[in-house]
Amino acid sequence: TTIGEGAFRDCINLKSVDFECNIIEIPEGMFYNCISLNSIHLPEDITSIGAYAFLACEKLTEITIPSKVTYIGDFAFAYTGLRKVTSLMETPCTISSSVFENLYSDPVLYVPEQSVAAYKEADNWKNFSQILPIGEIGIEPYAELNNGDLSFYYDTKREERNGITYDIPSGQVYLYPEWYEKNNTVTKVIFDAS
Repeated sequence: TTIGEGAFRDCINLKSVDFECNIIEIPEGMFYNCISLNSIHLPEDITSIGAYAFLACEKLTEITIPSKVTYIGDFAFAYTGLRKVTSLMETPCTISSSVFENLYSDPVLYVPEQSVAAYKEADNWKNFSQILPIGEIGIEPYAELNNGDLSFYYDTKREERNGITYDIPSGQVYLYPEWYEKNNTVTKVIFDAS
C-alpha cells in the first residue's frame, strides 16, 4: 500500500488513525496540521517517517516509533503536544534538531533499556530532559481541578490526588484556548512547589 505526500494534510477533524494495511513509510506531510489528531498507532514495519509528517498536530500527546525506523525527516513532530515519546529503535537514527522542535511540553523519551546510554549521547535525542527505559515511570506535569481550585503539579503523585486531572506541558503554563471555555468553574489557581 502506498500513500501520497500530504494525503491527509489539513484534515482538521481527523482524530484517530489505525493502519490495518502494511505500509513501510509515513510520507512527507501526511498528517500536517491535523489539529484534532490525538491517537495513532504506527505499523511495526514502518522504516521512514517523512518531513512534516505530524507537524502542528497539537493534540497528539504520545507516539511510539517502531523498531525498524531508520529515517525521521525534518519537523516530523514539531509543534505537537507530545508528552510521551517511545522509541523502539535499539540504535537511535540520526535526526535533525527540528524533528521535535517547539513542542508544547517537555516529553519523556522511553527507549529500550540497553539503549538508554546511546540515546543520551545521540545528537538531538540527548536534548530530551528525561530518557528512561521502557516501563519506568517518568515525571509528567499535570493540573487538577477540584472544587474550583486549579492546581499545577510536576511530580509522580497523580494517583494520590482527587478531582479531574489534566496533562499540561512542563516548565511552562501553556493552556490551550479551549481550557478557558471548558474550565469556567475555576475560582482559585495553585502552583504547587513541585
